[in-house]
Amino acid sequence: MSRYDGLGRRESVGNSGTAFAQTRHNIYAYNNRNELTGSERKEGTLAAPAAVVDAEGRLYEYDPIGNRINSAGGTDPQVTYARNAVNQYTALTGGVNASPAYDDDGNMTGYDGNTYTWNAENRLTAVETADKKITFLYDYMGRRVRKQVYSGTPGNWNTSPDETRVFVYDGWNLIRETVSGAASGETYYVWGLDLSQGTQGAGGIGGLLCSVSGGEVRRYAYDANGNVGQLVDEDGVIVARYEYDPFGNEIVADGDAAAGNPFRFSMKYLDAETGLYYYGFRYYSAELGRWISRDPLEEYGGYNIYGFVSNNPLYFYDYLGLCDLEVIAREIILEIAWQKGKDIAGDKLAKGIVKFAGASVADGPVPIGDIVGIGLFAWDFASASRETWRMFKYSRKLRAEFRRLYSELSDNALKKLRNKKGDCCNQFAIDMAEAAGAAFTKSGRGFKKKLREGFDKLKGCCGIELGKSKRNGRTGKQARLRELMNDDKLGSADRGWLKNDDRHVKRGDKPGLRLPRNGRNSPGRKAEDKGYELAHPYDRPASQGNSYRDARLKNYADHKVETRLHKQRGRY
Repeated sequence: MSRYDGLGRRESVGNSGTAFAQTRHNIYAYNNRNELTGSERKEGTLAAPAAVVDAEGRLYEYDPIGNRINSAGGTDPQVTYARNAVNQYTALTGGVNASPAYDDDGNMTGYDGNTYTWNAENRLTAVETADKKITFLYDYMGRRVRKQVYSGTPGNWNTSPDETRVFVYDGWNLIRETVSGAASGETYYVWGLDLSQGTQGAGGIGGLLCSVSGGEVRRYAYDANGNVGQLVDEDGVIVARYEYDPFGNEIVADGDAAAGNPFRFSMKYLDAETGLYYYGFRYYSAELGRWISRDPLEEYGGYNIYGFVSNNPLYFYDYLGLCDLEVIAREIILEIAWQKGKDIAGDKLAKGIVKFAGASVADGPVPIGDIVGIGLFAWDFASASRETWRMFKYSRKLRAEFRRLYSELSDNALKKLRNKKGDCCNQFAIDMAEAAGAAFTKSGRGFKKKLREGFDKLKGCCGIELGKSKRNGRTGKQARLRELMNDDKLGSADRGWLKNDDRHVKRGDKPGLRLPRNGRNSPGRKAEDKGYELAHPYDRPASQGNSYRDARLKNYADHKVETRLHKQRGRY
């Protein structure tokens, strides 16, 4: 059982039942940046707490950018961290005494007696410990397809590996592991929906259902963050049990199958020889609570490119060691809710979180400040994702599309939306999340459709009038044509056309002025022949509610070409 505070942060978790050796619970503390600062373990239930379990307590202190200053684990001495200007730990003193080293690309090359080797693509290719050398091979996608373990001593390793593991994937989910050496065999892994409610939207976290090896089936049970808690055999017997501290250090690992199971914290593959978790694009050190190399997406994944899920692993999870989607979504939503939503929604923040693949917002109703925040998030992240995947040509189009649709909400409509709660606003939030998810795909396809659907549903649900352009953007056409009728910059033939029409209007022969040279208005010309269009300036389109006040007469064919060019450049 979990409890949450007013900001949606997990403040306590209770553990009871046959899955746990004892009935205990944790109480968590946070700073004003939502970073986890403490974990206290107690005997008993949340309703009836008992003695504190000192050995399982944790304390953390961070600098403003998220590097650890101090940490304390249980009864161990406090560890102090020295950091340099690029957020690398250069020295650990106290309970641990080590001086991490790095190469020019920011990859860790040495720590606590271990040596790390990297290739030109910043992939870890080898780790040397006191008695083992572990090498890795990757495919074209960066997936690890082979791991070999050699025995010996540094500088004198055996030429043949003691063990070789070959990995086969479905996307990024490991589905077969073949082991040759002292303990040969094959293990198959079966996956379902992960925490995103999709197959791989959360990088597979929380999606591993079972493993099959030598005819034995092991089923996985996991907590709310996708950490493996228990393995259960076909008879329902718990054959492995795990408990972790907030950053993934194991507190409990017991049972006959505990040592042989590689999937543990965050449902990622643990290399027991190195103590590192393989996420896909990077390796995570639970001991340090951070990655051992820089984020391949650079600062798109956060300003601290070594940081792990903004130091809040109880709430967020990381997608393949890349950009933490939920962290970005949550931070943007919280910021906008505080800065722009307080006047409307008060200090109440969204309990819902955006999950890209599942595109769901939970625990509604969502305040208007957060609704707007999710919409702006769809807009902003569309741009970031395009640049991330080097699809620059889409970014302006996506931003312009959101801006156009949002501009159709009149002030009166927004007032109505502010007074709406429950399913209406929640559905709009979900639709905006889906639009953002569509934008995150490599092609970017589906963004406009999802965005349009979201605004259309909002119209039907809340009774809001969309289409500000229909009320304002197409108004003033006749008045503008009369102005042009006397404009010396317009050709005399076209002015004569308009003046002649004006005389007919005054006599009651025609309802209004017509566009010059238009085929359907000109005897002897084909109806499909188009002459002039009364064209809005590209930076003041009708779709944004602009009237014809600044419109000019343009040749239809020329205007069509100009419009296409402006769209290609993201101006519409």
